[in-house]
Amino acid sequence: MKKFFTNLKINQKLIIMFFSISLILITTGFAALQLSFNIYEEQLYQKSAEFLILLSEMVDIRLNKIDQISFDILSSKEVQEYLAIVRHDDNSYNQYEVLNNFNKKMLTWFFDENYISSINIVDIKGNQYSWGRDTAKIDPKRLDFIRNQAIQREGGIVWIGPCRFDPFIIAARVVRSIPKLELENLGLVIIRIDPEKLFNNFSNRRLTSEYDLNFAILSPNGVIYQKNNHQFLFNELVYRMNKKMGYFIGNIQGEKYLITYVTSQWTSWKFVNLLPYSSIFKNIIVVHTILVLVYVGIFVLVIYLSLLFSSEITKPFRRLTNKMKMVEKGEFEKIAQMGVNIKRQGDEIAELEYNFHLMVDKINTLIKENYLKQIAIKESQFKALQAQINPHFLYNTLDSINWMARFNKQYQIASMVKALGSLLRNSISNKSEIITLKEEMKILEDYIIIQKYRYGERLSFSMDIPQDYWEYMIPKLSLQPIVENSIQYGLEKILGVCEIKVWIEPLEKGLKIWVEDNGPGMDKDFVEKLNKGEIEPRGSGIGIKNINERIKIMFGMDYGINVSSALGEGTKVCIFIPYKRGDEFV
Repeated sequence: MKKFFTNLKINQKLIIMFFSISLILITTGFAALQLSFNIYEEQLYQKSAEFLILLSEMVDIRLNKIDQISFDILSSKEVQEYLAIVRHDDNSYNQYEVLNNFNKKMLTWFFDENYISSINIVDIKGNQYSWGRDTAKIDPKRLDFIRNQAIQREGGIVWIGPCRFDPFIIAARVVRSIPKLELENLGLVIIRIDPEKLFNNFSNRRLTSEYDLNFAILSPNGVIYQKNNHQFLFNELVYRMNKKMGYFIGNIQGEKYLITYVTSQWTSWKFVNLLPYSSIFKNIIVVHTILVLVYVGIFVLVIYLSLLFSSEITKPFRRLTNKMKMVEKGEFEKIAQMGVNIKRQGDEIAELEYNFHLMVDKINTLIKENYLKQIAIKESQFKALQAQINPHFLYNTLDSINWMARFNKQYQIASMVKALGSLLRNSISNKSEIITLKEEMKILEDYIIIQKYRYGERLSFSMDIPQDYWEYMIPKLSLQPIVENSIQYGLEKILGVCEIKVWIEPLEKGLKIWVEDNGPGMDKDFVEKLNKGEIEPRGSGIGIKNINERIKIMFGMDYGINVSSALGEGTKVCIFIPYKRGDEFV
């Protein structure tokens, strides 16, 4: 990861940095917003739970009182006597007296509590006796359901919620024979409770000053009470209420609610409060949406500014990089033109760019001065060499003339003298530094004429340069010194005939002139030093190093001389020059 980041460009690093900072800030903001949202949600839950706990305690007190009333009824002497008479079919006069006492006793229990709608007693034969504000008989099917539930509790009280055709909460328990502890089933005590009056003191309260109370009571068998007409997903809600108290967010009729619940210790009912999520958190949701839009806007703005900022910072660096590449190519004049309007004023980057242009200008000046000095030095060396033509060669030539004059005279002497005069005239008298290939060939031919008279049949020379290439320019005295080296290091060190060939190889970028001999050759190390210019010419002659440097100075570093040789295989020297005519050469 570190290596990856290191290899990135500066603008990419800046973008990543701005992106990371903005992402951290936005993430922190969202986390803080969510935290405050959760705190607010927890506070609502606490307030709702406090109310539900109070509600469940108050309801438990009333239900406990109903439980006590039902027990007092089933254990009273009058109820026990009358239901026992009915069970044993006793039609005596006492039955009517007991029934009268039974009615009087039931009226004494009715009714201090307004939420008790009626008290119903059902004897073993199914006869219903009812006292209270609503004395309607209970539907037989519902009565069978109540009886079965009560029997299962074996004397304990059972609580049954309202149904579609009976809006009352039912408290029921079996009446058993007590006097002789026979525990025979004598009938049922059923207390019908009005839910609206049972919860009247609480349903009118508000959970907060802002939101109406909206609660329900659930039993394991169904809905006991609900303030509003919600279609509960009963099984799903009860399944999620798996603790004594808690809260969660659920959907009822397609609307989201914050659902808080507590469990009654007396009845195990779930007291549930429902707060409409969209209403409670409306302001928070609006703020949340606005903040999301603001954060997204800030994020986009930060990315845009980071791109703009990084581009402005790295733009001078990119310019400097491009200019450095131009320096590498040697395009100093272009850089000088680009730096005309560069000013020192500005930040550190502007000062760096200004100093770079100063440095390039100084380097360019130094290169020009050094180049001109090198040209002057080479010219002086070349002119000195022109005036020095190898004394050994002159001595040998004069010796040859003397020998020929002594023994053969006439035409041969005249030919040698003529060749010598032409050679001296073209090489020394001609002050031009660069000549045509045709003129260079004439110097070489004059030199070969003289050498053939000296070595006779031991020297075999051939030159194959088509006339199409005669007008191309070459530094003066480029071929003659190389051929002279071939004679000196080739012919003089072998006993047989020394064959020297000069031929041309045209290429796309220039001409390759090859000078090849069949001499003894040179070892690999010597050839490498020769190509590197580490071998100095013997005496005062013009060496390969000198010719190579002149070609490079005149035509460029792509051109020059290369030597290839191996012991016993002769030597090949390649002179590479461009296609330059006299009118094209600058």
